[in-house]
Amino acid sequence: MRDVYGMATRVAIWLGVDNSVPYKHAKQMVEAADANHTAVMLAKQPGEELSMDLRVQILQDLELSINLGELIEPLVQSFSNDERWYFGRIWTLQEVLVARQDPAVMIGQHTTSLGKLTLHRESLNATVRQGGYDRFLLRGYLSAMASSLGLEGMQSWRKSSKSSGETDVDELIQFGLELYGLLARHSNRTATNPHDRVYGLLGLTSMQDLPDELRPDYDRHFQQVCYQYSKFLVQSTGFLDIFHLGVNRHDVGPSWIPTFFTGSGGWLQPTTTNTVTYSEDGRCMTARGVRLGTAIAVHYETALRSMDPREAPSEGLVLSAWGDLVLAILQPAAQLKSCTLYSVLEDWASHAFVQVFAGDKGKLLQSIGEILDQIGSGGKLKTAVWSQDTRSCAQALDLLFQLGSHLLVDDGTVCQWFHQRGQPQEKPMVGDVVCAVRGTTSRTLLRPLHGTDGFSVLGSCWTFPVSDITHTEEWFSGQTEILFNLF
Repeated sequence: MRDVYGMATRVAIWLGVDNSVPYKHAKQMVEAADANHTAVMLAKQPGEELSMDLRVQILQDLELSINLGELIEPLVQSFSNDERWYFGRIWTLQEVLVARQDPAVMIGQHTTSLGKLTLHRESLNATVRQGGYDRFLLRGYLSAMASSLGLEGMQSWRKSSKSSGETDVDELIQFGLELYGLLARHSNRTATNPHDRVYGLLGLTSMQDLPDELRPDYDRHFQQVCYQYSKFLVQSTGFLDIFHLGVNRHDVGPSWIPTFFTGSGGWLQPTTTNTVTYSEDGRCMTARGVRLGTAIAVHYETALRSMDPREAPSEGLVLSAWGDLVLAILQPAAQLKSCTLYSVLEDWASHAFVQVFAGDKGKLLQSIGEILDQIGSGGKLKTAVWSQDTRSCAQALDLLFQLGSHLLVDDGTVCQWFHQRGQPQEKPMVGDVVCAVRGTTSRTLLRPLHGTDGFSVLGSCWTFPVSDITHTEEWFSGQTEILFNLF
C-alpha cells in the first residue's frame, strides 16, 4: 500500500463546509499557520532547525493570540474525530504521509498545508508549556488537531524514514523500534478490519521484506496476528512495552498478548532490555523484574464513569470525587510513609501538572488545600461554594479521573492505572501486585493466579512523583530481581 499511496503527486484534505467553523475562523486559522510558517522560514538558517524558544517568540511577535481565543473552541469541534471520523481512520495516515508533496488542507474556501499546520501546532504546543494561552482549550485543540490529521509523530517519521538506510542497526531491530512507536501513537485509530490496526502501519516503516510470519494474512485470526507480532517485538528489541498496548482484552489466550488498541499518543524507548522465555505451548512468558508491593486500596470513580462521556460532570461532582480519593488513597499513603498529607499532595500535584498541563502548580496546591478544608469526617464536601481558581482546577481533576484508577501500595506508594474507554478490561483489585519489569517504561500491574506461581497481566500503571518512573540499569542493580511467570 505504501507504493500505491506513494504514487500520488498531490494530496488534498478537504474539511468541507461546516457550520461549527464559521468563515472568519477558517480564514484566521489558515492565515495564522501561513504567517507562522513564513516567519519561521525567514528566521532559520539553511540546514538548521529553530529552537522552540525562538518559535514561541515568533508567535508572540506575530501577536497571533489576538485571534486565538475565539479560534480555539470551534477548531476543537472541527478537528474532533467524532465530527471528522474519516481522519481517525488508520489508512488515512499513509494517504497523507507518503505523498510526494506536502498535502494541501482545505477549510471552506481557504487552503494551507499539512506541513504548515504541523509547524504551527509545534509552536503552539511550546507556547502552552511556557504558560501561554488557555491551557485546557488550546491543549484540546492541539490534541484533536494532531490525532485527526496524523500530525503526531509526522516529522519524526519522515526523518527516520529518510535516514533509515544510514543506520548500522539490524534491519529487524530497526523495524521493531519503528513499529513500537507507530503502534503507540496510532493504534487507537479506527479500522473496519481489526487486522489493519497492525497491517495499516507497516507501510510507514522502513522494512522492505517482512518475515513470513509477519506478512499480512487476513485469513489468520486476529489474536494470532497479535501473538506473532508481540513475540517479534519482544524478541527483536528486548522491550516489553507490549504490556502497555492493550493487554488483557482478548476473550481467550494469554493475558500478555496485546490487542494493539491504545490511546497513549507516544512511546518513550525503555533504557533496559529483558530476555524472556516461553513455555512449550507458548502460553506462559517468563520475564525478569522487581516486585514492588501489593495493592491495599483501590479508588475507581464510578460516579464519573457512569456518565455519558459526551457530558462534562459538574464541578461539584468532580471535587466531591476528589475528596473521596484523598480519604481513600492519599491520606492513608501519608500515614504509611510517616509524612504529612501535604507532602503526598505535592507529589500528586506534580503528577497532575505533568499529565494534564494543569497550569501553575502553586495554584493547584492552593485549590487542593481549599478542597481539603471543605471535606468533612464522612468524606463529603461541606459546601459547593468555591473560588474561581478551585473551579478551574476541577477540569484538570476530571481529566485525571478519566485516565484511570488510583491504587495504594503497601509501602505507601500511590499508583495510577490506565483504563481504555470502551475496551473490555479487568479493573484493579486489592491484592494485585505492582512490579517493575525490565524493558518497560512504567510499572506493571499483575494479578496472582490462585493455585499457581503465575500472574495475569492487567496493564501499565504509573507512580508519582513522575521522576520515580524510569527504570534504569543502575536502578535495577540495587533491587532484588525475580522471575515472573505470566499467563
